[in-house]
Amino acid sequence: MTPLERIQAEIRRIPEDRLDELYGMIRQFVATQPSASRPTDAKLGIMAKLREVQIEAPPDFAANLDLYLSGEKSVDETVS
Repeated sequence: MTPLERIQAEIRRIPEDRLDELYGMIRQFVATQPSASRPTDAKLGIMAKLREVQIEAPPDFAANLDLYLSGEKSVDETVS
């Protein structure tokens, strides 16, 4: 029996109401694995790299960017 067949056999034993939980675990596992099909950082284009950027900012940051840039609003006051 191949590893895939063993995994499929185990999945068939899981109750239907627990499959969403298993799917979440599988997605998390796949996301943390290096993949030959997933490009390395050196191969990523600028847009792909920008999609990975995360910032910590107040909820209204995008809507009031001009106020934050001019100093009328402070990030320190709104981010806890």
